[in-house]
Amino acid sequence: AADGDRGYYFPPTIDPSTQFSDINCGGPNTNGAIVVNFGDLPQTTGIGAPPNAYGTVRFQVQID
Repeated sequence: AADGDRGYYFPPTIDPSTQFSDINCGGPNTNGAIVVNFGDLPQTTGIGAPPNAYGTVRFQVQID
């Protein structure tokens, strides 16, 4: 849903590259796909440098 966050769900058969041209799933989207758009993140040069660099991204998925 276009609900204002940076996460996108693509139902089965909808190729994420229709919205994100640089994504290559390597085959058909048969199960659905999630894309999280973080924008431009700075590359880290060491621990805490630069201070706004991200180190780990985690998310949890529950399959019904």
